[in-house]
Amino acid sequence: MIQKIRPQVLFLRKKFGDRFLRRAQTFTDKPGLSIVADALLANKVARIHAMHNPTAGGLATGILELAKNGIECTQIGKFTRKSEGLRIFKKGKLVRMPIFKVDEIAKVL
Repeated sequence: MIQKIRPQVLFLRKKFGDRFLRRAQTFTDKPGLSIVADALLANKVARIHAMHNPTAGGLATGILELAKNGIECTQIGKFTRKSEGLRIFKKGKLVRMPIFKVDEIAKVL
């Protein structure tokens, strides 16, 4: 039986090569897409009532879902202006993250 290869796969194979594509295809298993380990770790340090993956609808969708279900949220950070960019702690120092005009994944599509 001949398997038809989707155009997206052909594009990715041409752009990145077979080795990259095979490695990317294993990511659903290794490291995996589950948040169970993260949830269990979070639950050790706080009483967790709900969690939302911001990659599934974004932060605003997560807040809306929690609010619709009557779940109280605790602010653990602050919103910043887009022009300020995102900052993280790296080796104990606050470091600015780069600002991208186009989402990195959108460049592949």
